[in-house]
Amino acid sequence: MDDSASVTRATPGGAPVSLAPLRRRKAATHLHSGGAGPKGRLAAQLWLAFLGLSLAFVGHPMELSREDRIKAAIVYKVGKFVDWPTSAFSSTDAPLRLCLLGRDDFAAALSSVAGRKVQGRGIEFRVVGANSLPQAGDCNILYLPRSASGRVASVVRRLTDKPILTISDIPSFARNGGMISLVRRGNRIGFEIDPDRVRRAGLAVRAQLLDLAEIVGQ
Repeated sequence: MDDSASVTRATPGGAPVSLAPLRRRKAATHLHSGGAGPKGRLAAQLWLAFLGLSLAFVGHPMELSREDRIKAAIVYKVGKFVDWPTSAFSSTDAPLRLCLLGRDDFAAALSSVAGRKVQGRGIEFRVVGANSLPQAGDCNILYLPRSASGRVASVVRRLTDKPILTISDIPSFARNGGMISLVRRGNRIGFEIDPDRVRRAGLAVRAQLLDLAEIVGQ
């Protein structure tokens, strides 16, 4: 039996999807559910608070899959726990630019968080050309959809040292040069983070986010 903290939801097709933090590969404790100790209960509470469990801000609920809405919610929430250098923005009130690499069906879910606030900055969503490469200032977060699988190596290599947070649900993304992977394992969605990659880009991930992630690349 899986002893990770778990919150179950039903997908439109009936298959349950639970939202739970993955185990940290180097963590000293596991995340337990129910009657486990206070650490397990706290971990579950942190996850629920992180995701919010209310996806009301995501538009077009009947047109988007539950999984896509959950992933968009995670991307939005992740931005609240990452700090960018001042130089990544043109001004103190400049928007946080959330970009999608190439045209993809995931654009509908990701664009639905546009206008939300992250650390006082409004989110501006844009799609960048599949064969282009954003520069610092063009994007603060770059999401690589599965349709961009063939470009992972070249994109992450060329974005090294640039203050652009890279996120993807492409398998093993954070283990192959990316910063954050959204991972579905069975009926759970969680995420992996490579903190070294994040720091190398001049970004800082807050402890609250690291506590909910599986750490890779170390």
